[in-house]
Amino acid sequence: MSNKDEFRLNLAPVYKIWAESDRFRQQGRVNSVWKSIINNDNILKNVKMVIDIRIGTEEGGKQIRISGQPIELINTLGAQNLESYAAIPLMQEEPEISNTYQTGNATSSARSLSISINPSLIDPAALIQKGLFLCGFAEVSLAVDGLEWMHRHVVIRGDLSGGVSFGGRRKDGTFSTMDFEVVDPRETTASKLPNWVMDIGRFTTLFTGSLGQVYPIIVNEYPYVPAVRVTSASNGNNSFIISHGTSDLVSLLSTYVNGEPVSPSDPNYPHNISSDLDNYGVEYSMVQFTSSMGTVWEDSDSVYCEVNKLNQDLSIIGVIRELLEKYSSFGIQGLEPVLFSDAEAKVPYGIGNPRVCINGSGSSSQATSISYIESSYLESYPMVSMIWERGGYGPIVTDFRTTAITHFVSGQHPIFDRASLVQESDKASICNEFVLKYNYNAMLDQFESVIIRSPDNSGLCSYSRTMFGYRSSSPIESLTIFDDATASYVINWMVAHQSLPSYYVEYEGAPTLFFKMRRGDTIELTDEEFGWDRESATIEKMTYRSGRTLIGLRVWYRYMDLDGSAYTIGSGPTGLPYDEQGQLGQSQSGGYQGQSGQGGGNQVQSQNIVEITAEDSPYMVQTSDDVVVVNSSLPVTVVLPNVESGKSLNIKATNLTSNQSPITILPAENYTIDGESQFILTFSNSAITLISGSSGWLIL
Repeated sequence: MSNKDEFRLNLAPVYKIWAESDRFRQQGRVNSVWKSIINNDNILKNVKMVIDIRIGTEEGGKQIRISGQPIELINTLGAQNLESYAAIPLMQEEPEISNTYQTGNATSSARSLSISINPSLIDPAALIQKGLFLCGFAEVSLAVDGLEWMHRHVVIRGDLSGGVSFGGRRKDGTFSTMDFEVVDPRETTASKLPNWVMDIGRFTTLFTGSLGQVYPIIVNEYPYVPAVRVTSASNGNNSFIISHGTSDLVSLLSTYVNGEPVSPSDPNYPHNISSDLDNYGVEYSMVQFTSSMGTVWEDSDSVYCEVNKLNQDLSIIGVIRELLEKYSSFGIQGLEPVLFSDAEAKVPYGIGNPRVCINGSGSSSQATSISYIESSYLESYPMVSMIWERGGYGPIVTDFRTTAITHFVSGQHPIFDRASLVQESDKASICNEFVLKYNYNAMLDQFESVIIRSPDNSGLCSYSRTMFGYRSSSPIESLTIFDDATASYVINWMVAHQSLPSYYVEYEGAPTLFFKMRRGDTIELTDEEFGWDRESATIEKMTYRSGRTLIGLRVWYRYMDLDGSAYTIGSGPTGLPYDEQGQLGQSQSGGYQGQSGQGGGNQVQSQNIVEITAEDSPYMVQTSDDVVVVNSSLPVTVVLPNVESGKSLNIKATNLTSNQSPITILPAENYTIDGESQFILTFSNSAITLISGSSGWLIL
């Protein structure tokens, strides 16, 4: 049995339960079904939350589906007869779903939802009497009435954690509440890494010094693998494990005994590579030394090998996927595919592949697959963070230098009112000297290469020191980086993202953002109050509440003085121009640029602004209108004209606009708005900017 099959048998129960319903798992951000739902209902008033609860996972356990309002899903796939899944409308209010992460921090934060239900639906006492456990699993999803079950939008798929609490039947025959918490399965999906501890159960005649050590795991290749001794012969035949897995997948490039290179035909240490099974049936590759006259093996002798995994050329992100698929209980079902594809696309072409040896120290220490990835492996790649998204787990890459996927304007659809204060990053997080040690020689226990960015060779670091004084970051000592290109990429990312302050701010946004955007996305942000004009920002938080989304943005490289004005250094949409080495570029204007209006800035032309109320509804927009302000506590309809391409129009709501007093925008007959038949504003002080095209109006 291969290791991959071995671990698939141990797939975490939370993923086994819904494995069948993942046959048509969404492979993109929004599939065609949800695109249609969003286009027909851009305020998502018909989207409801459904919680599928499984308690007592053994045969005889209970399953219920609950929701806030009546909803029924159907299943036509693979069924002889039409099946329907009705959810019981028990939730008084849909719980908030909050997804967040912190740039530069690889550690994932498990999401959780607290839920209370009437225990009569479960009858926990009866389950306990049957000898069943109450701990179970739950899936939280979003759906619309009549939706195919396979197309529900999974939000969280997790364990019932923290224990399930409930009371007995009251005197009046009613039950007290039953409370539990749905949590991402962080603790139940991670496996020990490596998972194979050497003992006399695995090897009857095990070398005493190797007792308690673990099999090395090699990904791609590794120059100095500390081989683990199996046999204890003082001369002649001795074997050393160099990797988990069979020898037909492993190539032995070089061998060192006590620090000295030896060839396969060396007269004192002749050897070859082979594979075998331990007593538990686990495959391993080893270096087998054959008998030779006069060679005496001491207990202190060491063997190191340069090992290459054949046909394996995995990237920074590919290594994460390999470890999680093969050496954890996630399997394929527990990983979020879109996260991996998006992260791969953000890593620049030409970056070298990591060389990974788990248990490279030769010690008996073990970590879980998650803790190794988040705490050890990604310490070398601070731009990568691990998160829980939808029903799975995966990486995101933060890099404000990547192409922005959209432009947000504060107060205009799809983001509206600012929902938080603007917070500047802590001064303690700012550094202007960065050191990365790499090209590690495990045999000598030393790093053979180092790269430094400091005020002496980086303009950004020099400016940072001028502003904040000398501040040194903790050196990165990478056990997986062995090439100059990757080392430069990592340290230049640190300079670009950690040498100056950034700003965190939250905005209320349209509910559709929860489906269209993801954490880690790079966007451009305009907020006139702070002088932000197409400023580069990263999405760090997405919180979904029924009918709206709260979006948290980290805005890069802006400084605000006490009176609220803003300035940038240099020019360009990201404020600070830089070259490939993180050097501060030269501004075309030769210095600081003011906020606006200085030195012959852009002149603003007068605009025709029209204010309307409910009495004007339906209002027929005139070709001379530039801005239409809707000031009404009642519903209003605005009808767009049929004009030549290139006409821009702003429609602005006041604080009177709400779900009860929406603004419905309609195109002229036979025309559309971004391909749709209407657009609705429901948030106070929201706005939308349109421009006319050949087939209708486009949203900017």
